[in-house]
Amino acid sequence: MLAKLGMVHEGTKRRHARKGKRHLDVAFFGMLRDEWERLGSA
Repeated sequence: MLAKLGMVHEGTKRRHARKGKRHLDVAFFGMLRDEWERLGSA
């Protein structure tokens, strides 16, 4: 979903978050300011 919005996968922290007894991976996405501004003017 985030990639469709123009964001780039920056990395994944493995087993970073815990939900109950399960450890979950957390994905990080980012976008540069000029990329964001380009989307706003399109």
